[in-house]
Amino acid sequence: MRPQLQRPIHRPLALTLTALLAFACLAAAPRPQPVPNPNPKPEATVVYVVRHAEKAADSGRDPELSPAGAARAERLAAMLADASIAAVFVTPTTRSRDTGSPVAQGADVQLTPYNPFDNDELVRLIRDRHAGDAVLVVAHSNTVAPIVHALGGPKDADLAEDEYTRLYAIILNDTGAARTLRLRF
Repeated sequence: MRPQLQRPIHRPLALTLTALLAFACLAAAPRPQPVPNPNPKPEATVVYVVRHAEKAADSGRDPELSPAGAARAERLAAMLADASIAAVFVTPTTRSRDTGSPVAQGADVQLTPYNPFDNDELVRLIRDRHAGDAVLVVAHSNTVAPIVHALGGPKDADLAEDEYTRLYAIILNDTGAARTLRLRF
C-alpha cells in the first residue's frame, strides 16, 4: 500500500484568511454620513387649547382657581409632562396664568401672555416662533372655539359656561393643514 500524499493546506488557509481580512476591512470602513438638509421641514406643530380650570366663586372680576381648579391644573401638567411643551400662552387673568403655570414649570418655560381677542396674532406667533413644537394655549369659555377655528380646527368647539374638562389638540402639518383631537381631562 502506498501512502497517500497530503495536499498542503497553505493555499486554502491563505485564501480563507484573505477573505476574512477583506470582510473585516469592509466592516471597519467608515460609512458615508448623510448630508444634513439645510432647510429641514419641521415636524408637526401641536397646539393644545384648554379653557382655564375652575375658578373660585365670588372672588371678583379676576378670580383665582378653586381647589378643584388647582387640582385640574396639576392634572393638565401631568398629562402634558411628556409632550415637550415649548410655550404656554395665557391671557392676562389670574385663572389663566394659574392654569398654565404648572405646565410651564414642568416644561421649564415662561408664560407668554396673549390677547384672547386677537386670534390672528396668536396664530402668527405660534406658526412663526413655534413651528414643529408643542404649545399650550389657556383660553376662556368664549374664546376656545374661535382659537380652535383660527388654527384650522372645527367651528363647533363651543364650551358651556360650566365645562372645564375639554382639551383640544390641533395638529398642524408643514402646509398648515389641521387635524383636531377632542379630549377630556
